[in-house]
Amino acid sequence: MPRRPAPTARCARSVAHSASRSAPRSSPITFTAHRCTRSPISPWPSATACVRRCGSAPRWCSRPYSPRSPSRVPACAGDRPCRNRIRRSRRNSHRATKMRRAKLVATPGKAIRYLAPSEAMFVEMGTVVGYSVRARGELDEAALSDAFDVLRHRYPALRGQLGTLDGELVFMTYAGHLPEISVITGDLDAPLGGFDAGSNDAMSALHVVRAGDAASVTLWIPHCLADAGHGLALSAELWSLYTDRMVGDVPTSIPGEHPASLEALLADRGISKPGDESARWSAPAVGEPDPLDTSGLPFYATTNIRLRLSAHDTAALRLAARRDGVTVHGLVSAAILRAQSDIDDAALADIPYVSAVDLRGRITPPVPPAAATNMLGYVPYKADVESTRLIDLARSVNDRLLAQLGDGSVLLGALYIPDLAKHGSGSGPKGVLGTNLGAVPALRTPPGLEIEDFRASHYRKPLSGKLHERGLMGMTTYLARSYAGWLSIDLMTYEPSPQDIAVGDRKIAAIENHLLSLR
Repeated sequence: MPRRPAPTARCARSVAHSASRSAPRSSPITFTAHRCTRSPISPWPSATACVRRCGSAPRWCSRPYSPRSPSRVPACAGDRPCRNRIRRSRRNSHRATKMRRAKLVATPGKAIRYLAPSEAMFVEMGTVVGYSVRARGELDEAALSDAFDVLRHRYPALRGQLGTLDGELVFMTYAGHLPEISVITGDLDAPLGGFDAGSNDAMSALHVVRAGDAASVTLWIPHCLADAGHGLALSAELWSLYTDRMVGDVPTSIPGEHPASLEALLADRGISKPGDESARWSAPAVGEPDPLDTSGLPFYATTNIRLRLSAHDTAALRLAARRDGVTVHGLVSAAILRAQSDIDDAALADIPYVSAVDLRGRITPPVPPAAATNMLGYVPYKADVESTRLIDLARSVNDRLLAQLGDGSVLLGALYIPDLAKHGSGSGPKGVLGTNLGAVPALRTPPGLEIEDFRASHYRKPLSGKLHERGLMGMTTYLARSYAGWLSIDLMTYEPSPQDIAVGDRKIAAIENHLLSLR
């Protein structure tokens, strides 16, 4: 057997081959150069990548080694398996631990920029959004933690927190050690179970709830930093990084820029309102901010009353939409309006309905998902047709959307939304907000792990300590999306009473009946 090469100065583990144990004696293998290539700047904090080559099969392979799972040492890519004997170096292991902690710590007290009105209104609401998946199979928590670290490194805004400077809200770097992922055993239908939402003040958090071989994994991001288009992109990248980590691919990890506000991006394209301060909201903030302390505020979790159509029924709904020249969003909106009218005993024309629209692809040049914080427009609608047929209502909703998107009024209107967010609709029925995420792309997973479902959760920590009852901040919210061919619609209620839940169940049942009637 050839002599083991001496470990290099940058090596975090020393590795030796044993030819006598790696293959039958009838098929001897000659091992050539084999050394650890782990360096202090490896993107995987808890892994050591080792490169080895078998003389009988001159191919190189690079696979991660996790000190938390030392028994999982992958076989070499040669024609015969080779085994590794790993000797841990305490000194280098301690250094790797320090490096990992260093990656999680941001410079304390540094202001990034002031929040624009489209961002600050979500701070006042205290809305935090959870992008949750239901996974089944083998989930490696150490690898998931590594993927989360790299995601935070790529997107420095996730390593920040909110602060105040001269009485105004600012994005700032996190003052102290960033919280790592939290893992509990509990109810998969309760993504907030065991999560310390009351004291969480970071711009990102990852929480895992396990039950047997299944897990609910939720990426929590404040709405002031990321809307659904932004958050979905981050969630997809998290799972892509996790898959890379599990299969041994080494990612690039170049920090990006802080996302821009709606106001700044529209101003760059010549769209602004009188007295706009877009230059102020895009310029770096100067000074020493104080972290925004929300630890004493009450938080309110949502209870999602959910409708989930099978893949067969979802396909039939899409076919009906194409047949009648409307969109699925139009049909879902029409079903929601009918249900609200039926259960609340209100006239359709009296129900204020608002469709949330992602404006990233509606402007030129378009905006990448993670380049904007909240790129949302809102299109108001009140039923202007006498017919209560679902198709007629859907066509009316679509016509209103197309009109505002076509003349660009939704872009200018988005700049006024923060001013109108608190104003209600008088003594009439409560307003309804319909958000449709569309088809959520399939998320990457390694062999042995399957993502069965995608869900969205919310909780709020309003600065006033109380939930708003009127305006955009107090609207009844429905969230629609499809994953793996299944359409889901959630009625999102905060701290509902048993009576509220009973009414919500009736509304969801009515929506289901209306949609299934189109088959």
